[in-house]
Amino acid sequence: MNRKPHTIYFRQWLLLSATSVVAIAGCGSPSAEVQSDPVFSPADGVVVYFFHRTLRCPACQKIEWLAHQAVEDEFVSEMATGKLRWYPVNLDEPDQAHYADRYQLQFQSVVVSEIHGGKETSWKNLTKVWDLLDDDEVMRFYIRDEVRASLVNLEEWLGS
Repeated sequence: MNRKPHTIYFRQWLLLSATSVVAIAGCGSPSAEVQSDPVFSPADGVVVYFFHRTLRCPACQKIEWLAHQAVEDEFVSEMATGKLRWYPVNLDEPDQAHYADRYQLQFQSVVVSEIHGGKETSWKNLTKVWDLLDDDEVMRFYIRDEVRASLVNLEEWLGS
């Protein structure tokens, strides 16, 4: 069979484009279904969420890895005592979709949430992680500093 080179290139381009669309769809808009929240236990602490989809692009995987590494490496004692928790959330799961509305999520995100008296008192979406994709160390410092600020707020709240 005699195929023209441009036909072969077109088919390769088409396959690559379709694959890219599927990968990018993992970074797409979240579902709006609202559910109740099971996470706020113990009554006082900081939760670092990583919100993702079932299908994740390499950038999303990198952000999750760096965020998790920053939390576990920098806050060993806080993790051990339960003052700080890491909580990955798949927004494609029906019982997790409510987080998209609560935190106004447009794409995969790292959110730091402060819980006092069993209620969420504040939260921050760490949107700069997307700008810092090319600098692992700066991203880790950014996440560390935001988590540390929330832990300081917790200590002030508890009066210790």
